[in-house]
Amino acid sequence: MKINENEIWKPIPWTKGIYYASNCGRIKSVDRVIEQFNNGVYAYHHYKGRMLKLKKNSRGYEQVSLNVLGVCYSNRMVHNLVCEAFYGEIPEGYEVNHKDKNKTNNNLDNLEIVTHKENMQHAYRYGNNKRKDYNEAHSKKISVLEHNKVIAVFDSVSDCADFVIKTKNLNTKKDTIRRNISNGAHSNKIRYGYYYKFI
Repeated sequence: MKINENEIWKPIPWTKGIYYASNCGRIKSVDRVIEQFNNGVYAYHHYKGRMLKLKKNSRGYEQVSLNVLGVCYSNRMVHNLVCEAFYGEIPEGYEVNHKDKNKTNNNLDNLEIVTHKENMQHAYRYGNNKRKDYNEAHSKKISVLEHNKVIAVFDSVSDCADFVIKTKNLNTKKDTIRRNISNGAHSNKIRYGYYYKFI
């Protein structure tokens, strides 16, 4: 295996020192001894560290499965693990963005922690999202129709989603409702009992 002298390894915080991520986007385990207690007897198992094989999921992101003291963590995103190792826990409401939009480029200098909105704006800006323009989907005025009659007009899909959540007493995530409303407006199909039209 070719050694990269500039590669830096740091422990993934919640893996109890078993797994490390590098600034080159690789994941490895380290040599370790695990103590187990079975039938009144302590047993010590020696495990040799190894480089983990990365697999792509259906969306094109690289992921890996980890086993921490008998607990299996399946399909963990590599870009998240790299950022956790170097920056710490990713705050709630934030996610990791690939700056060059290459989902397999998990080098640390290609990753940034952003809000979901910033991540989506980046995707639209670089043409990685096939839906209509971001500003249209989230900022353009939209009307709500019932029985072919306009019953409300909102400045954005987000405001419209708030209205639908309230009137229909929905527990679905707002992002999902907002996306369905936007799709309904483009396809002229009913969503949550209403029709929608961008104006």
